[in-house]
Amino acid sequence: MRYVNPESGNFTDQQSVQLFDEEITGVWKNFITSENIYGIKLPRNLRKKMIQSLMYYYSLHIDGFREPVSLSVIQQIYD
Repeated sequence: MRYVNPESGNFTDQQSVQLFDEEITGVWKNFITSENIYGIKLPRNLRKKMIQSLMYYYSLHIDGFREPVSLSVIQQIYD
């Protein structure tokens, strides 16, 4: 299984959303299977894509979810 399907929450062989490519799917798998997620280091570009994918995933699964205002502040800190 090469891709996360954000609608079903499963891993599939076909990419359903462009944001959820093989690279981001690898990051998701790493977070899901890691015993110490705090030890995972990501380069800046992957951190941004991971946050975008989480926001998209949450928007699909949490009714009324809105992107936190503080998110842009956090992104500026890490830039």
